[in-house]
Amino acid sequence: MRSNYLRILTITIFLLTLIVTSCKDSTSSESSFIEITDSSYSVVQLNGCDIDSGASATRFQFVLNFDSSSGVDISGIEFDILFESGTEGENIFEDDFEVVGQSLEFDFCFRFGSSSSWIEIYPSILANNEELVSNEITIRIERPEDANKNS
Repeated sequence: MRSNYLRILTITIFLLTLIVTSCKDSTSSESSFIEITDSSYSVVQLNGCDIDSGASATRFQFVLNFDSSSGVDISGIEFDILFESGTEGENIFEDDFEVVGQSLEFDFCFRFGSSSSWIEIYPSILANNEELVSNEITIRIERPEDANKNS
């Protein structure tokens, strides 16, 4: 009789430990968040960015304003690209960025097609060793006047 009581007590303690541990893990992961709230971009260098083919591209500076829980460690930015022609680029990872307060800044070079007037990027911020991902937003980049003129 005593051995049955000890077995039941041991199993009960074990189950309670699992439940408590499980609750703590889910609570901590749910409390971490990062959300892009606004964005902007500007031209940094018109036709001055040399890309692999030797052609000139335009360098843009992007600012992603965000809100996050405390202790979030930003790992990088991931984005997809859509060119007006329908060509796509996926899962581009950028780890060269600067965080200033609640803003993340990075730059990237784009070359517009001969008849393209815009490019869209769809960035999201990766944090906590890429385990936490922000919402994805759309940024439409209008072709600057004289872009690709020197090629």
